[in-house]
This record gives sequence, structure tokens and C-alpha cells, in this order.
Amino acid sequence: MRTISVDIQNFRCIGSLQLNFDIGGLNTLVGENSVGKSSLFTAISKTIDSVATGSAQFIVEDLRYGKLDSNELKVSCHFELTVQEQKQLLEGMLSSPITGSDRESLYRKFGDYLRDLEIGVTWDEVSKSAYAKIGKMFLQNDWVSNKVLSRGAHNLGAFDDLLKESSNVSNLEARILGLGEGDFLSANAILSRVGQLIRLHFKTFDEFRVRPMASSRSGAIEALKGTEVASVLLNLKNHPELKSRKMYEQICSEFSSFIPSLTIESVDMSPGGGLANVQFIEEGKDWAIPLANVGAGIAELLTFLTNLVAREGNIYVIEEPEMHLHSHAKRRLHTLIKESSERNQIFIITHDEHFIDFDNILGLLRLFLTKDGTQVACLPADTPSNLMGQLSTALKDVDKREAVFARAVLLVEDESQQKFVLGCADKLSQDLDRAGVSVLPVDGHAAFEPYITLVKSLKIPYICLRDKVWGSNSTRPPDIFRALGCELEEYVEQAGLGAMLKESKGKVGTSKQRIAEYVANNIERNQIPPLFSQLITDVMTLAK
Repeated sequence: MRTISVDIQNFRCIGSLQLNFDIGGLNTLVGENSVGKSSLFTAISKTIDSVATGSAQFIVEDLRYGKLDSNELKVSCHFELTVQEQKQLLEGMLSSPITGSDRESLYRKFGDYLRDLEIGVTWDEVSKSAYAKIGKMFLQNDWVSNKVLSRGAHNLGAFDDLLKESSNVSNLEARILGLGEGDFLSANAILSRVGQLIRLHFKTFDEFRVRPMASSRSGAIEALKGTEVASVLLNLKNHPELKSRKMYEQICSEFSSFIPSLTIESVDMSPGGGLANVQFIEEGKDWAIPLANVGAGIAELLTFLTNLVAREGNIYVIEEPEMHLHSHAKRRLHTLIKESSERNQIFIITHDEHFIDFDNILGLLRLFLTKDGTQVACLPADTPSNLMGQLSTALKDVDKREAVFARAVLLVEDESQQKFVLGCADKLSQDLDRAGVSVLPVDGHAAFEPYITLVKSLKIPYICLRDKVWGSNSTRPPDIFRALGCELEEYVEQAGLGAMLKESKGKVGTSKQRIAEYVANNIERNQIPPLFSQLITDVMTLAK
């Protein structure tokens, strides 16, 4: 199963938001706190549950500004089903099972109609309703609001028989198959089956995850809750199917690749008593470390590994995978997630540079707030391949990825300019970090273009600074494209700081970066060249 698109109206901080997920595997969402990243997937999850349960899961607090007025709440989600899921959906629609050649014939004839699936919820001042569109079928379930009926609900099930509507199947063929309108479940029952099928594949790792712990044994072989991880591992280990036992072995192997000094073993703490636990065995030691005694990072990894390794066909939403992990573990986990995205569709919500996929910049989505609510920005799909290659190369440097999290970016030519700007900002008591400003060296006067493409596409305000003048060009407005007119050292000397330059070389040597940093850290506030004072003021203003 794969999410194709989402359309959300009037939900929490989201006024109107449409997203198309052209990248099937790994999508990464960035943005400041409270811009709607979690709300996006909460809206999807509530829609799935509304369809699956037959009752509205949205409440007044979900409405933007807590009211409807003339703006109804609408959420629609479009999914693409695999062949196996199409078969599951068709079987779930029938009132009684069919077998043999009739079954396969039915799959062949109606597969094209079942591949695309849309579900949604609407809530206006009259009613709440959930719907599903399956090919030419439209199913709807209404829950009348208290404004119309004090207590109660009614169903409006508009179910157009797929057999009769399909241009591929004649009435004669339908009769041969022995299927008619009475062979299908009611519209509401099918609607529920649709929601249950999607829920089976749509899985969310919550932001505030419960750490794994010893727990009572259940029959689950998959569960995102930390409280069930130990039970899931024990069930996989002892499962009668070889595939499940192999999955357990893969999980254990992956864990040891993260923590080479430890191996894990799932155990039944009280044989016959049904209490599952996980033990950690340190290399060269006989004593097993109980699950309750390991650090939060190890516990976090165990939850991810249990649910990502060897799984396929799912949609995973992972909020803040960086929690509790050090840098090497973050990189290793990101690699694992990328590998898993070859078999699943994965959405990462992150505030960490290590989870920006430099090989898949088209899958990067930035959410931000405007007066109209949450908006989204990304690189266009037709971005030239040469620019994509340059961006991919540039973003291999983890420090460069900071730009995608910024409120405003100052692109400078090299590290010397970066050091000088940072030092001057400090002297001016301008806290760039607090303002969300990133000062990013592009490493060369001709290397600005891919970075400009990135920040413009992500709707991040920016200013550029380089040594050489940009020349007259209507596409390079002077308020954005600024220049020193010469190299930084020459500019500083022309600004009357020649003595400071000479002093710096005696103190820190001839490195341009160290000289720039020394001068900026040792000049007085009133000695800062006006160009840099104005530059810092302007980029701070952009970040507001």
C-alpha cells in the first residue's frame, strides 16, 4: 500500500493543505514545532479510524479555531493498493466467499477498479460523514450532528454495483460468475472493511514512545507499542513458520550491527506463565542484562528493529527517530530506514540533520506556517538533474543540511566569510541561533546555484554574499545578492582594520578562516564594517 495524496481543510493549524507524494519510498518532513507536521498524520489516522469504526473520530478541538463557520472540515486520502491488497479488498466486499476459477476470474476482471482507493471525512454545520471511493463505487456513512438531531444517526449508503457499472463485464458474464447485488455486503459494512484494510498497513511510531519492557505474552507478531515488543520478539522466535523465525534472527543480527558488544535473546521468564522479556548479553560476560537496565537509546533501537526489519507493504510514520541516539547510531538507523523504504513507504518527521536523505532530495518536504495556516514546500519534480547531483553532493556534509531547518539563510562564499559574519553578529548581540538563522558557506564564488535552488524551493528567505560583484541581472536583485567587491582580507583592510589583520597573522598564522575569526572576535562593535552590520540586521529581519 502507498499513500498517493492527501487533502486537508480546516484541521487544527491547517487551513488548506494539498500534498502529492510522488516519491513512493522515503519522505522526510521538516519544519519548526507546531507547524502541523504531526497534525497532518493525525488527520489521516482519524480519517482511517472514522471509516473503519463507523463513527466520527473528529472533535471540536480538531477544528481550526475551534469552529466551523463557513469552513467545513475535510480530509481525503488517496492510496494505491498492491495486487494482494486488491484481492483482500474484494474478498472483504463479498457477503460469502468464492473459490476456484470464479475467484481468479473476478480478480482479473476487477483489479483495475480496485487499485486506486480514496477515503475521506467531511464535517459541516449539518453533519459529519465518512466516505470511500473504490473505482466506480461510492460509499458514504453520515452521522447527523446534534444541531439537527439531538441523539442519533442515519446512513446514506450509495452503492453502485461494480459488476453492472464495469465496462469490462457484461451482465451475462456477471450471471456466469453467479454474482449479483445481493452477493455484496451492505455499503456500511464495506466501508468498515476498507478502513480496517488501510489501518492494517498504516502504522505510526508516536513521538512519545513507551520503552520496551517485560510484559504479559500476547499472540502478536507485530506491534508498535513498546509494551508489546518483548512479546512480539518471543512470538517470532518460537513461531511455527520459518519466515517468522528468520525475521527474529534478522532482528537480532541487525541489533548486533548497531551495538557490536551486545547480543539479544528473547526469553520466557516463567515458562508456561506467559511473561516475555529480552536479555542483553555482553561479549565475554556470562551475566545477562535485563531489558529494564539498558539505556533509552538501546530500548528505542529495539522498537524500531522489531517493526522495520524484514517487514513489507506498510506505510510507516516515524516521529523523531533521533530520540536518545548518538550520531553514529543516527546514521546507522537512517540507513536501516532507507533500506526498509525499498519495501515500505516511510514518512519521517525530524528535527535532526542526520535524517535528511541527500540521495533523495525530492522526498524532502518543509512545512511552515502563514496567516492562512500550514503550507508545504519541496523541490519541483522537474529540477534539472545536474542541480540535483550538485545538491546531493553538497548535502553529504551534515553541517550543510542545517539550512533546511532555518527560518532564514545567509549563503556566503566560503568559511572565512562565515567566521567573520558569526563574530560580528556576536559583537552586535544578535543571536542568530535564537532567531533561526543559518550562515552557510557554499565553498566557492560559482557554487551558489544549487543552494539557492534548495532554499527558494523550500520557501526559506535568503541573502547571498560573495567577493566578486554579481553584475547587472534582473534575476539577481541587489537586496538579496550582495558583494564585497574584493576578497575579505582586502575589504577588511580597506575598512581601516589593517593593523588588526597584521596582528591576527602573528597570532593565528596565515589561515584565512582563522584570520577572519580572529579579527571579528577582537574588533570593537563600532569597527564593524557597515556592510556587515546591515547584512546581519537584514537576515535577522527575514527570520521574523
